[in-house]
Amino acid sequence: DYTVAIKAPVFYVLLVFAFFMIAVSTLNLFLPTYVTSVGFSVEQSAFVASAIMLGVTIGKVALGSINDRSSLAGVLTSTGLGILGFVFLLLGTAGMIWMTIGGFLFGWAYAGVTVETALLVRTVFGTKDYSKIFSNISIALALGGAIMAGAWGYLADFLNFKIILSIGIVLLLISGLIGLYVLRVNKN
Repeated sequence: DYTVAIKAPVFYVLLVFAFFMIAVSTLNLFLPTYVTSVGFSVEQSAFVASAIMLGVTIGKVALGSINDRSSLAGVLTSTGLGILGFVFLLLGTAGMIWMTIGGFLFGWAYAGVTVETALLVRTVFGTKDYSKIFSNISIALALGGAIMAGAWGYLADFLNFKIILSIGIVLLLISGLIGLYVLRVNKN
């Protein structure tokens, strides 16, 4: 129930998961600039942005289906493909195909923000008082988006995009580990 859930340590761990996932997704705002900064045209950066949105669209449907079978597989898919997407984006200087694939795979992590967060909360806390519990977790999504959109912009003024994308990889890795932890705690 709600009063028990908000006192549970796993509730606060899920807040961190939600915050990190939205933090990563707000990098979407800066990826077209990254693509042009490494020498591609504005048209090509728009193509990568479209690949991201295609990844989000397909990712949301696919992650829903994957989570129906296994929450663990859902967490690993969204964070794992997101990490792979960042790796391909970092390799993207070698060619537009890498950028496009990277964008598409990053879209799966972006999709995981809403899909994985909601399904992890439901898996851990069940359906009783789900709407109250999730509405509290979603505060981390709203705050994370607001804070990190500005924070990434600030960091982009001082750091190389490769460092920023590498930070994204680290945040997705931590998110994946949090997801594994939450599911293990739930099992016990």
